[in-house]
Amino acid sequence: MTVDPQTRALIDLMASFGLPRPETMKAPDVRELFAAGRDTRPAGPKLARVEDVTVGGAPGELAARLYAKSAKAPLPAIIYFHGGGWVLGDVDGDDPACRQLAASSGAMVISVDYRHARAPLPRRHRRLLRGDGVARRTCRGSVPIRPA
Repeated sequence: MTVDPQTRALIDLMASFGLPRPETMKAPDVRELFAAGRDTRPAGPKLARVEDVTVGGAPGELAARLYAKSAKAPLPAIIYFHGGGWVLGDVDGDDPACRQLAASSGAMVISVDYRHARAPLPRRHRRLLRGDGVARRTCRGSVPIRPA
């Protein structure tokens, strides 16, 4: 199979660092490695609102970060779940991307944090769906948002 030239360039660049391949490492070590690279990325645009919050609702609370280009309300909302294959990633790691998304879309971005994999996939899906429901109710104003 032919690899896209830009993808090949990225693979070659990553190999040039001489780091172990992530799939050969333990998850906590990969998380630490990814976190160490955050300082090298641009911070993302300045926004009118960036706030760490907890979003409440049955059956519990979730940590989240709100991003908005404008302080005006109401705004359309984008509910964002960070990547990482259920094992890596967190709200801080995707902060620049969420800032850019809020700035370019004009929407409020609600970046929902979730616990990394420990349970079977169906439980994780239920937790994320609960997060989606909490975020949707938050946008309608029926769920309290508290500063973290």
